[in-house]
Amino acid sequence: MSTLIAYIRAEPEPLDVPRVPALWSVIVEGGRWATVFPLGRPEQPDIWFHARLVFRKAAAPQRALFVCTGRAAVLNRLAARIAADGLAWTRTWSGLVAFRADAEASVVALRAEWPDERLLDEDGDLIGLPLSIVHRHRMAGFDAEDAEV
Repeated sequence: MSTLIAYIRAEPEPLDVPRVPALWSVIVEGGRWATVFPLGRPEQPDIWFHARLVFRKAAAPQRALFVCTGRAAVLNRLAARIAADGLAWTRTWSGLVAFRADAEASVVALRAEWPDERLLDEDGDLIGLPLSIVHRHRMAGFDAEDAEV
């Protein structure tokens, strides 16, 4: 499984899913997760990706950051489609490492908006990784939280 982080258009609240073309199938899974079938679920059930809403931009809730997981070929085509969309503010990164390494001011601002979803113990001390990362690993089939490369 591969990862794609995408700052893209989102469907209006309360749907926590990316805005996709009408012919794509989207299944809302709950917990801000959705499974997306770009070629339609009945037509190509094996071509899909998971998308988890990380946050919506406070000043523009139609803009949202998603962590997507799926096959590399599917995510590469998704990234190409996002780039071809031509919106100046949309961006993609090939994973958390690339997202963290991007020093552009607008990206630093996005990272600052990423909510701290780490679990706390009974004393209020942080334990583990942010939940979005933990959930992404579980959805991608990883057993360990440190599976990010």
